[in-house]
Amino acid sequence: IEPSFDKRWFFMTNSEKIVYSIFGVTNKSTQDMAYAVDRMAELLFDQNQKLDGIKVGKAIYPVVSERAERPVGGVSRSIQRLTRACWDAENRKNLLPFLGRDMPIRVPKELLFHLAYYSRTGIPYIKAIKHHAAPPV
Repeated sequence: IEPSFDKRWFFMTNSEKIVYSIFGVTNKSTQDMAYAVDRMAELLFDQNQKLDGIKVGKAIYPVVSERAERPVGGVSRSIQRLTRACWDAENRKNLLPFLGRDMPIRVPKELLFHLAYYSRTGIPYIKAIKHHAAPPV
């Protein structure tokens, strides 16, 4: 992740830096996404849950909603919108370093997984698999 000249950069979490690097802005929607990335990382790495068992609507959106002090419906819509926005040309270019290669991501769960993995390890999941460094998920 390249440091920004924005003073806020130094106070951001890894997930906030990743989301900021992709979208170039900070607002309620990007903050929701950063909280969701943190929650996904917590479930995968701290609680050792398998990706298959994580239900975004039950395990992530309500926690993000509480943290953001916003309704669950608004949080889920903002994360879904940002997931779709990742495929805009500029955002897609900014997303590639975190994915390791161009790949279709259809649902927020997939995007959250890849960004959470990068947030915790500093390398894209796809590259970790190639080097047998990725833990099973």
